[in-house]
Amino acid sequence: MIVKLAEVFFQGSSFNSVLNMSKYETLTKILDQLRKEAPSKIGRYYPATENAETLNQLRARTFIHLFLKVKFGLTDFQQRENFITDDTQDGGVDAYYINQENKRIYFIQSKFRTTEANFNSKEILLSELLQMDIDRITMVKS
Repeated sequence: MIVKLAEVFFQGSSFNSVLNMSKYETLTKILDQLRKEAPSKIGRYYPATENAETLNQLRARTFIHLFLKVKFGLTDFQQRENFITDDTQDGGVDAYYINQENKRIYFIQSKFRTTEANFNSKEILLSELLQMDIDRITMVKS
């Protein structure tokens, strides 16, 4: 059963080849599969041309989807997309989530490493996380 699930998820790859993949290869395969869940009306996930830079941008955005899906159980792609703010003037906040049950707001800062070497060796620095401009974002205009 597990072998069949792995083969389905990884598009017919043999189970042994899945077991031999690095963590980074596994992650990028998962992100590429998750991106295919995007409705066709969200055109950014289906670019006319796909080069390395475009693919990395798509994977970075889909990485946020993966977090929202796993952490908060958001299974609907469009619902997750609504929580993503990753754009210019976003104050360093790539996504947010409001948990109605425990009355918490989560501000999400995401870092997707575009190479296996960076994925394995480059730590996320505190200074990168502190780039979030929460004061400006939460400031209420009167």
